Amino acid sequence: VELTDIIIAVLKAENIETVNILGQSMGGMVAQVLMHRYPDVIKKVILSHTTTSTAELKNSHNEDIESKKKDINLISKFPQFLLRKATKYRMQKVIKENNLPNFTFWNTLFLQGVGKRSKNELISPLYLMVDFAKNYCFTEASFKNISHNVLIIDSKADKSFTEAEKMAVCNIFPESKKIHFDNKPHLGLIAYSNEYIEIIESFIS
Repeated sequence: VELTDIIIAVLKAENIETVNILGQSMGGMVAQVLMHRYPDVIKKVILSHTTTSTAELKNSHNEDIESKKKDINLISKFPQFLLRKATKYRMQKVIKENNLPNFTFWNTLFLQGVGKRSKNELISPLYLMVDFAKNYCFTEASFKNISHNVLIIDSKADKSFTEAEKMAVCNIFPESKKIHFDNKPHLGLIAYSNEYIEIIESFIS
């Protein structure tokens, strides 16, 4: 809720009435909440390598939510330098796993960002996932007026979400356009930026 309110505040400050939005991974979750709360602001939406929150997923994720809550309680006790070090290690691992081009550039960019984040900012992704899974439950009816203006991009090779989590997004947007890759990684948007941008530009235009 807070993130979507910030986005709307920025749009109002810039006198922007409607937008096309791209939500990658957790950004896709934020995009869905934005669509749900402010449907009149949205023209077209690209949901890239993300998931959603449905009744079926909630039933299977109850234990996972409780696990993440415990992780938050534990991690919040870590000193900031240790949390930054752990986050940098995980970030480097993700960059390598996704075979990002210009490794030095992306590695430096992400690590610089981590080095400037506070403890709460480093923990915020866990807060976001718990909040999304706990407080939202979408169905096909939730987005019936915008489903035809949605593009969903996913990949079998993306292990960040299960096949059930990926399929759930497709199910709540039955009229959406769908691009299913076989071998693109979770950060395909970066690793194969030219290909993704061409698809996205074609959809928007």
